[in-house]
Amino acid sequence: EMEDLDSSDICLPITDINLVLSWKCDNTCWIHKHDVVTLKNRSGYLNTGSVLDVRRKEDLYSEYKFSSSLLPRTIFCHDFKGGYLEDRFCTGSSNIDTYRFFNWAAIDLFIYFSHKLVTIPPQGWLNAGHIHGVPVLGTLITEWDEGETIWRSILTDIEKVNLFSQKLAQICAHYKFDGYLLNVENVIPKDYVPRLLQFVELLKAHLNLYCARQTWLIWYDSVTIDGSLEWQNKLCPLNKPFFDVCDGIFLNYVWKPADLQESLREAGTRRHDVFVGVDVWGRNCYQDGGFNVDKALTVLRTLNMSVAIFAPAWTFETLPDGEEFLTRETSFWRRLSSYLHLHGPAHLPFFTNFCQGISFNKTTGLPLFNLGMQQSQPTLLGCSTDLTAADSCVSLYLQDGLEYNGACLKISACHAMHSALFHRVFVCDFSSSEDMVSTLLITLAVKSMESDPASTFRMYFVLEDRISIQGNQSVSMKKRPKGYRASKNFGNLMVNGSLVDFTAEKQTLQTKIKVFPDEIGVVSSSSWCHIKFLVELNPGAVLTEILILPAPKGSVLWGQLSVERSTISVNQQA
Repeated sequence: EMEDLDSSDICLPITDINLVLSWKCDNTCWIHKHDVVTLKNRSGYLNTGSVLDVRRKEDLYSEYKFSSSLLPRTIFCHDFKGGYLEDRFCTGSSNIDTYRFFNWAAIDLFIYFSHKLVTIPPQGWLNAGHIHGVPVLGTLITEWDEGETIWRSILTDIEKVNLFSQKLAQICAHYKFDGYLLNVENVIPKDYVPRLLQFVELLKAHLNLYCARQTWLIWYDSVTIDGSLEWQNKLCPLNKPFFDVCDGIFLNYVWKPADLQESLREAGTRRHDVFVGVDVWGRNCYQDGGFNVDKALTVLRTLNMSVAIFAPAWTFETLPDGEEFLTRETSFWRRLSSYLHLHGPAHLPFFTNFCQGISFNKTTGLPLFNLGMQQSQPTLLGCSTDLTAADSCVSLYLQDGLEYNGACLKISACHAMHSALFHRVFVCDFSSSEDMVSTLLITLAVKSMESDPASTFRMYFVLEDRISIQGNQSVSMKKRPKGYRASKNFGNLMVNGSLVDFTAEKQTLQTKIKVFPDEIGVVSSSSWCHIKFLVELNPGAVLTEILILPAPKGSVLWGQLSVERSTISVNQQA
């Protein structure tokens, strides 16, 4: 199907050292034809995934949040069948039976991994990561005898060391990715190790020189400072010199709990720069990976340590016959949610049609897979009461979409015991002016389903006082951590031109949306209704959460959500 494409439509790695050393900007490569999205801002104060769904209204504004600078981080390392499959096509592929990732709110860094010499992340992954504010890294890997030969040819000549690091940085700048995982899985002659260390320092310096943005250099726990290929599974004197000149280390995954304590001692104040490897395939891994990854994370997060999750596409590669990938993927990440710290969008204007990178042409019905189409995804799909994700309150619905490449959120009745759950659809950081009242215009496209022609749901907007949450609060894993609570509510809410009485709860703006013919927000199962909210923010206020409370029965589709600043005030409209 892709025989007619030229090189300007295909993303590929660089497989030969001489091609790296002679690399120069080529006007025929894909970057000149297909844009890469600039890395978006994301929220700096984070929710913990354990409170993504709450049962009581009071919990909407009593939960602590934390500064991202004080929290352990999460790496997603994407190793999927060698890489460069359907995702290599900038214009997409008609084969939609492939892996896609959409839980971006839960991770901090994304690494595109392959066993090619220089792995350049494909455009689709770059755009999907960047639109969610997640840096996307490539990989430099050398392995076994061939790898040793490559490094001998480089390290014997200091000019080649400088040239190699310079070219790698220029490649990173040219293709607009955000750094490298360095994986030297071969022996290095001991006399050459000082030059290898010098190469790492030069690469970091050249990345800073050529890339007009923050970059990351992560060292993989492989070759040691004496040149031996010995995976340490901990931070120790044999690999710490490389850690000292990088932004972090990715520890091999055959660790034991005792190794973690040594890693913490060696890391000192840089404990969050130590990413402890967890292999989802469970190869000699603590608690065997798979749906037991949460058990490894329990240990790591108890110690306030960062994690690097390797090969999460396991969920797709081991998909049993008859099981839906979306259900399995959602279940996997829901099981981890208690140990994740969730980011959200912080850029305006904000827009999403919920597309995950899969669409169906409305005229021909033909499918298209293209991660470059992916739009901002909800904080986390599913429901905390149903870790199997088989019957979730918040799910993706691919059979309909307001746009040709859109999808929908399906908001369904909650099956939780005793009472419905409030679901944080988006954690966010949409702020007002610091010295004046400002207004946000929020537009939601909704539609009822043919099977549920009448349904309701409640929307909640949580506003917080930014002045009261500044500063670096400490996070303790042994006692209730200090963070900040949602404080006084500032603002008013207008829905479709009518001022809403948001009752006595002065921390949450709420309204009941009726999706029923002949009511405000009139909608049928054959048409979309655009509901407009004007949210007024007093000086210093921040919109930090958009939540829904599903109805006791029925389902509603969300087709689009947008947030933008408006010059119209609630008082003017009222």
